[in-house]
Amino acid sequence: MEYTTNQKIQECLRGYYSDSTKNATLNDLLKWWKNVASRSIKEDDIDEYLNDLFGTREIIEKIINFIESNEKTQFIKELEFIDDRFRLNTVEVENPFWVENNEFRKKYWFYYRAPKYLVESENLKLKEVQNQ
Repeated sequence: MEYTTNQKIQECLRGYYSDSTKNATLNDLLKWWKNVASRSIKEDDIDEYLNDLFGTREIIEKIINFIESNEKTQFIKELEFIDDRFRLNTVEVENPFWVENNEFRKKYWFYYRAPKYLVESENLKLKEVQNQ
């Protein structure tokens, strides 16, 4: 589906530094996130990984409320499919790569996940699973 990149979304995207982001469409963002999710299993550069999260999934999170109402359900469906792939290719870590608070964790859950290789190379602590 070709999604509408309306004026509100364009205004939000103009606030980013890269020309590719400033000129991105919703379809571009989904394609970029799909690429990140697919290759996250083998990502070994923490700076590149964080840049990918900031440059794709965080942007999507910020503009999701501006998506046209008649397109939003389908967009979220596609996004959830990609998010699931990302979750499969990463593990949950105890602390994010920067600021931590509960509200941040709920909205920006993807910063609390990392490829297994990065967990080992950066000595990140995995989130402990609590028995219920």
